Amino acid sequence: MIGAVIIALVGDLEGDRAWAVSRLRSLGERGDVEVVCQLGDLRFGMGPEHEDYLAAIESVCAEHGLRLLCINGNHEDWARLDRLWAQPRWQHADGTLKPIEVTDHVTLLPRGHRWELGGRSFVALGGAPSVNRHLLTEGVDWWPPEVISDAHVDATVAGGHAEVMLTHDSPGPPYCTAPVADIITGNPLGWPDASLAYAAEGIEKVTRAVVGVAPLLLVHGHFHVAGEAVVRLPGAAHDTTIWSLAANQDAANVRLLDLDTLTEPVPAALPAGQGGARAGSVAPQVRLDRVAARPTLVVAARTTWPQLPETWPALSREVWDCVRAAGINSGCPNVMLYLDDVPRVEVGVLYGGQLPLSGRVQPSQLPGGLVATATHCGDYTALGRTHDAVRQWCREQGHELTGVRWEVYGPHRPDPDDIRVEVSWQLA
Repeated sequence: MIGAVIIALVGDLEGDRAWAVSRLRSLGERGDVEVVCQLGDLRFGMGPEHEDYLAAIESVCAEHGLRLLCINGNHEDWARLDRLWAQPRWQHADGTLKPIEVTDHVTLLPRGHRWELGGRSFVALGGAPSVNRHLLTEGVDWWPPEVISDAHVDATVAGGHAEVMLTHDSPGPPYCTAPVADIITGNPLGWPDASLAYAAEGIEKVTRAVVGVAPLLLVHGHFHVAGEAVVRLPGAAHDTTIWSLAANQDAANVRLLDLDTLTEPVPAALPAGQGGARAGSVAPQVRLDRVAARPTLVVAARTTWPQLPETWPALSREVWDCVRAAGINSGCPNVMLYLDDVPRVEVGVLYGGQLPLSGRVQPSQLPGGLVATATHCGDYTALGRTHDAVRQWCREQGHELTGVRWEVYGPHRPDPDDIRVEVSWQLA
């Protein structure tokens, strides 16, 4: 197992050598990323200079000690891939496929492959139908094995739950990000019905696979749009966060993932020797998200700002006493919802299951819809500055706020630099 804590996730690269090399070099220069997961459409084996392209990627990975793990997209030379996986050295004794080490630092992952990284369980499911298939030529830039089969879905689901799932294609609405849903339902490029039907078959298979695995985090590419959503999959007892990544030449082509919290880590710190800013002093990155409502267990109260520091710990204890009485001691992030500036608050935990309630504990939810969100990093005493940064960003972008906001707390850490809090403000 590779002992990574922060990894990088990269969307479609589409054979863009300069972009791929620059992004990998930037990640390597951080000094804290050892593993990069690429989510398909590397364009492996495609184009007249595919060997030079792969050699350039290998070179920059070797220079910075990066391990590049690639799932496959629809835009790969699937005939070449199938020939490689037909070789006995890339097969297990039972005929299932092994990862292909195409260079010393670049590995191609087969569908359904599972592994552990930084204490987290992963599963990969590459491939997707090309919605532009009618414009492509079989054997030149299109190959039938690009599609995910029912057997791939069944094998992936049979492996059970994985905490992180990496796919090329996206599940369909309502289990996808808002920008992806707009593309699926709106057909903005006017693809013909036959191509849409072909693409829909792939979306349906990926949806089944994602529902069966029920990951905590799903990350995919393919649609070339960036987005984030939190959904509750059918039959799941927890929420699933979904990230869709943009394609090459878009800054949202790359995201970092803290494997401890399964959230974005602190923005890239200064290289060693160029300053010692604490995590809490780094300006937070604010983003616009469309999120699903998330179920909570809370105690509601009306208080004042001077009283709040003394009020909220007691409210939190009431909720945790109830939760622990049901035998649950972890896995329920703390939340604080501010309904107005009085403030009326709801203090409790994220929890969507059923358990006996006691005292003032009641089910509620964090609101869904359009929100401005930032990840606070550092001491809790600086949390107000993150709220200020979100409000300032909204003013600059012309977004009107309802006044409803909330905080979702990561695991408590003794080192303030390791503290993470998700801060969200609801947009009108």
